[in-house]
Amino acid sequence: MLNKKTEERIKKEAYKFIHKGGRNGWDDVHTLCAAKWMKKLIAKEGGDQRILIPAIYFHDTGYPNLGKRYSYNQVMKAKLNHARIAGKNVRKVLPKLGFCKEEINRISYLVENHDKHNNIKEKDRQLVFEADGLAQIDWRQVKPTFSKEDTIRFLKEYYKERKKYMKTKTGKKYLKELMRATKIYLKNWK
Repeated sequence: MLNKKTEERIKKEAYKFIHKGGRNGWDDVHTLCAAKWMKKLIAKEGGDQRILIPAIYFHDTGYPNLGKRYSYNQVMKAKLNHARIAGKNVRKVLPKLGFCKEEINRISYLVENHDKHNNIKEKDRQLVFEADGLAQIDWRQVKPTFSKEDTIRFLKEYYKERKKYMKTKTGKKYLKELMRATKIYLKNWK
């Protein structure tokens, strides 16, 4: 179990990295949303909070600073190394917060592999992938920061590359709901 005090310390440390770099206006709210989805997935599907919650807070801490306005192409280029850097961030911070070597190794592994979705075999890795993916299209919580054109491009890629890898019953259910909401959001985008 992960207590609230430890979770707040994890969040605070992850946000130090997020605010140094990342996608302005996105990574901070996306991370909170992903943590919300992770808690829902754990409640329905099970899982170790002490591993999964830190993993989701740190999963996007490795982006370089992309400035105020950034394109889909800039994000895709930055994405290439962000998970590896975020894994290093886990190894820097979590020893100071009382995590043991085995926990840190597992959390770092999950963070480093959160975007590799075509070979997921472990339940905890699946949950990190799904929480991140749900938060990417939960536009009720996290408004798109791309242009409309780049947002549509992102969604086409999302549907092609991520949707089919949602495997849990809970993840599939929430994905359907979010996809409906996303279509409405796009229809009303001015």
